[in-house]
Formats: sequence, structure tokens, C-alpha cells
Amino acid sequence: MELLQEYIHRAQYVQGVYVLKAGDMPYEDAARFAEAWQEQFGDSKVLIIVPNNEDLQYLRHFDFSIALTLVKSGWKVTRFSKINSYLYLDENTGTIMEQIVIPGHEPTEYTADGDDMMADDWIVYHN
Repeated sequence: MELLQEYIHRAQYVQGVYVLKAGDMPYEDAARFAEAWQEQFGDSKVLIIVPNNEDLQYLRHFDFSIALTLVKSGWKVTRFSKINSYLYLDENTGTIMEQIVIPGHEPTEYTADGDDMMADDWIVYHN
């Protein structure tokens, strides 16, 4: 777990989404990694653990499928090109909502278009 501590120490100064490609890592090791990550960062940094080759990488931008996964997990996301709005999950209705970040705008139900679905400039929204 020294690698975990070193990686967490380096990761503290970067914003974005971190991906652990677990490969043949035992489930227990991945669970311990996720727990240590949660203890260190809480909800301030996103970690996604996926089965694949063992590799850690930092994603500054990501595609629509990751954006949806993050929204369903309670995160706010936006497009780098649309920084004046963000998407989030309304926990009461289970609906993905879009909030324009201008005073007086109420959230509206989000409908994905082709540009959003094909974009790879999605980022985590930080207020």
C-alpha cells in the first residue's frame, strides 16, 4: 500500500477524475484502495475503479459515458465549452437536471443532444 500513499500524496494537488484500471487486482485490494481514497479525499476527488490492465491515470477531460456515471453517483459535470451550466441528478425524481449558472435561472430537465453525446470535453464541475 506504499504505492497508494505515494499516489494519494501526489494526487492531492490536482483536480479531475482518477481512474484505476484494476486488471487482476484482487477485489479486497481494490476495496482497500477505494476506502483509503475516501478517507483521504471524501467527495472532493473522483475515483473510478475499472477492470483492465493495472494502470493509474489522470483524466482532465472525459467522454459522455463517464459524465453520466459521475452524475448518477452524485457529482456535477459540465462541458469545458459550456462552463456556464452544469448537470446534476435530482435525487427526489431521479432526473438529470441542467442548471445555468446565472442568477434567476431555475434548473431544467436535461435532454442530451448529439454534440454532448459525442463530446470528450466533459469535466467535473466545481463551484
